[in-house]
Amino acid sequence: MTNSTQSLPERPPPLDRNAYDTKFWDFDEWKKWSNSTEGRGSVKMRGPVPFLEDSHGDPLTSASIDAIRRTMRRIFEMMASKDIAPRSWGRLSEHAYLLFHIGVGTTHPELRLCLNDWKANELAKNVYSAWRTARRRTKARAKGVKPEELDQDDLGVCADDDDEGYEPEKKRSATLEDNARSAKRRKPASSSSSSSCTT
Repeated sequence: MTNSTQSLPERPPPLDRNAYDTKFWDFDEWKKWSNSTEGRGSVKMRGPVPFLEDSHGDPLTSASIDAIRRTMRRIFEMMASKDIAPRSWGRLSEHAYLLFHIGVGTTHPELRLCLNDWKANELAKNVYSAWRTARRRTKARAKGVKPEELDQDDLGVCADDDDEGYEPEKKRSATLEDNARSAKRRKPASSSSSSSCTT
């Protein structure tokens, strides 16, 4: 019997804090700063995820953060396809933890500019929760049931999954122009291309 973590690439060693000019290397530094007068006054100027920073301590751009979220959702899709996606981020198995952090840390090394992966974990809590909720809604819709009626672990693989994962549904009312545009683009669905999910 082989160990399930043997197929994982080796995790890169921790980075040396002294080699980088980051503002928030550990979670306590972030917490202390965000609760300080300086932090409360300037937290919004640091962007949508203020604790994420580059090697010079500058906040990441919105485009960089969006790319990180897309990578996270792709990894969540992979975890769901391997049946290792947890009910909540706090219940992540060691195997899933390694898969996630190796994948996201390799693709986005700026997430490694901290102690004990706290930056990736903090962002992943919110991204995972939104991804799981949206995925369950999509799966329930495909099965014709309410999300609450699905088994808690039922994330299955959906045939209409895209490589960027699920986005939370946008809350805005469609204008007449939007409705007209989407009606022009709509094509009749054939039975072979209909959305289906498997468990």
